[in-house]
Amino acid sequence: MIKNILRMAFVSSAIMLATSCQTYQPLVLQPETLYDEVSTSRSRSVTDRERLSFAEAATVMERNNTTLASLKMAYEGQQRVAQIKTPLPNPSLAFGPSIGTNLEGGASSAVQPFVGLGFSIPLGPRLIRTDELNEILAIQAYNQTVVKHRSLYFELRQAFAQYSASTRVLDAHQVVAESFAETRRSTARLVELGSISALGVMEADLQAAEMRVERLGLQAESESAAATLGRLMAVDSAQIRTLKPEALPKHPPIPELAVLKQLLLANNAALSEIEIELKVYDAELRLELARQYPDLSIGLDVDDEVGESKRTFSVGLGLDIPVFDRNRQAIAKAENERALRLVLYKGELSEMLSSVEEEYAKLQLIAQKLEVYRTEILPAARKNVEAGERAMKFGAIDVLRYLDFVSQLRQVEIKQVELEGERWSGIVSLEQLVGLPLVNLMADELSPLKDSLKLLELE
Repeated sequence: MIKNILRMAFVSSAIMLATSCQTYQPLVLQPETLYDEVSTSRSRSVTDRERLSFAEAATVMERNNTTLASLKMAYEGQQRVAQIKTPLPNPSLAFGPSIGTNLEGGASSAVQPFVGLGFSIPLGPRLIRTDELNEILAIQAYNQTVVKHRSLYFELRQAFAQYSASTRVLDAHQVVAESFAETRRSTARLVELGSISALGVMEADLQAAEMRVERLGLQAESESAAATLGRLMAVDSAQIRTLKPEALPKHPPIPELAVLKQLLLANNAALSEIEIELKVYDAELRLELARQYPDLSIGLDVDDEVGESKRTFSVGLGLDIPVFDRNRQAIAKAENERALRLVLYKGELSEMLSSVEEEYAKLQLIAQKLEVYRTEILPAARKNVEAGERAMKFGAIDVLRYLDFVSQLRQVEIKQVELEGERWSGIVSLEQLVGLPLVNLMADELSPLKDSLKLLELE
C-alpha cells in the first residue's frame, strides 16, 4: 500500500507542477518596426486648422506621450499584483527509500519506502499585511501616474505660453519693421529733396540690419518653444512651426497669497508623493512587525520500518522560537524611513511656501512694470516719434535724432510684449507650485489633486 501511496504522490506532484507553472513568452524588440511606428505617429496631423489651441495640444499629448503610457502600464502591472492575494506557503512533499543494513536473517525487507508531507500555517497577520502593502503600492503607482500627468500638463502650458508669447513678439517686431521700412523710405525722399543729408539713410540702413539680426534671435526663441511643444506632444516640431497658437486669454486676477498657500497644501505634487511614501513605509513597518510571528509547521510522515512488518504514521509540529532574531533590524529601518518622511514633508512644504512667495512677488512686480509701460512709457514713446517727425520735417532736429525716437519706440513695444510673456510664464510657474490651474485654457481643466487621487480608492 505504501508503494501505491508513493506512486500516487509522485504522479500528483508532477501534474501539479505542470499545470500551475506559467510558460515563457518571448518579446522581441525590432528597431526598424518601432522607428516606422514612431515616425508615423509623429507625422500625424495635429489639427485641420491653421491655428493650434491649447486643448488640441493637450489632447495630442495625452494620446502620444510615451512617459504617460509607461506610467500607466506600471500602474496596471502593480494593480495586477495587488489583485493577487498572498498565498499560504507551499506544502512540501518528501519521498524515497529507507535502506537497512546488518539485518537479521528473518527480516522482511532491506528496503522500505517512506512518504512525508509538510506545510506551514502563519500564526501572525503576515499575509494580510503583504496584501495591504501591495494595495498601497498600487495606489502609489496610480499617484505617480496622476502626478506625472499634471507635471507634463503644466510643462505643456508653459511651452504653449512661451510659444504664444514668442509668436506675439515676432508679430510685434514685424509691425515695427514695416513701420521702420516706411520711415526709411520717407527719409530717402527727404534726402532726394535735399531736406536732410544722406547720413540719415545710412543710419536707417544700419538700424534695419540690426533689426534683421534681432529678428533672427527672436525666431530662435520661437523655434525652441516649438521644439519643446513637439517633444511633449510627441510630434515633429516642423509641424508645430506651421501652426500659429491661439491667443491666450486676458490676464485674470491672481488669488491672494494666503489662498495660493492653501491650494499648494492640498494640490502640490511633491507633497503628495511624500505623503504616499509615508503610507508605503507605514505598511512596510506593519509587515515587518507581522514577520515577528513564527509559522506553525505541520508534517505527516508515513513509512514502513526496515526489516519489520510495521508501518509508522507520525505527525510533527514545529514552531520557530524568536529568541535571537526578532526582526529588529528591519523594524528599526522601517520606523526610521517612516519618521523621515515627516521631516521631508516639513522641509518640502517650507521650500514650496518660499517658492510661492517668491513667484507671487515676481508676478506682482511684472504686473506693475506692465502697467507703467501701458500707461506711461508707451504713450510717451509714441508722442516722441510723432513730435520728432514733425520737428524733422521743419528742420528742428536732424534725422539721426528722429531715428533715435523710432528705435526707442520699437524697443518699448517689443519689451511690453515680452513682459506680457513673462507674466504668463510667472502664472504657469505659480500653477506648477500650487498644482492647480489658475487660468482656464480649455473647457475641461484639471480637478483638484485630492479628488483625482480618490478615484483608485473608490474603485
